Amino acid sequence: MRRCGSYLLPPPCRVSPLRHSFSTTPKPPSYYTVLEIDDTATPEQIKSAYLNLAKQLHPDTEQGDNQRFQEVKKAYEVLSDKKKKEEYDDSLLTDDEYYRLFGLDLRYIFVFSLMLMSMKSIRDRNASQGKCPINH
Repeated sequence: MRRCGSYLLPPPCRVSPLRHSFSTTPKPPSYYTVLEIDDTATPEQIKSAYLNLAKQLHPDTEQGDNQRFQEVKKAYEVLSDKKKKEEYDDSLLTDDEYYRLFGLDLRYIFVFSLMLMSMKSIRDRNASQGKCPINH
């Protein structure tokens, strides 16, 4: 389960073809992964994780890793700001999760549209045969 604002979303049931990427470049890790925290972490947990990693990775230390330190810094800048964090979390949602936010499931929308199309074709066929569309 992942959190989106005040909504708790189930994991997606399938990969959306609209979001599928044929790029051979690997997807960058999420900011949550960079800070080694869960996506439901509190602001205090985010700050604590950042401070611990910053101490370990700072370029002035023996084990310093400048590139990794910059990634951690960028992740903290986004996740520590409430507005930026909401925008980032929204960008992680797949198409299926957007529909679930509004209580819609694509399977039901597809079945309903098929029902409407078949009802229309039956009505048109009956009208072309001169039958009354209302059963008496």
